[in-house]
Amino acid sequence: MRALAAATCLVLASTGAQGEPKETCLQRPSAHYDAGIAHHLSKSRTPHRVSAEGGVCVAAEHASALEEASRQVDAHFWEVARLLRDDCEERAFVEWATREKLRFEIGNVVDLNRRPAGRMFHLRSYSSDEVAANRRKLDEAPAGAACTAAGVTV
Repeated sequence: MRALAAATCLVLASTGAQGEPKETCLQRPSAHYDAGIAHHLSKSRTPHRVSAEGGVCVAAEHASALEEASRQVDAHFWEVARLLRDDCEERAFVEWATREKLRFEIGNVVDLNRRPAGRMFHLRSYSSDEVAANRRKLDEAPAGAACTAAGVTV
């Protein structure tokens, strides 16, 4: 699942006079992933830019720092998740996570035959400390919500 969800696009941009790339960019299908890469690059004091088209770019000489930041995010990004029971529970989780100002995403899940198998709620983590905190936070999520004509109740 991680391999499918984390399909990577590595781009070498702006070639120099001798055909050497001036910049290396990494793009994933998640704004939170880009923010995680930027977070780790900032921690390591590596100059970078977040592209308006999505992705994070560094000067070619910092390509190894970009790869290391990607490894650090990969180690934690997918760790905290819960399969949602139905549309009602999804709405309750979205309302809760938005109210709590959490980094989250909801995505489709497929079974081994690539048939739709539900929706997954992800709390995005950039470090092992965040994984632990997000696991505790997920225990507070409104699991088992019920929907009425008036809205969601927990």
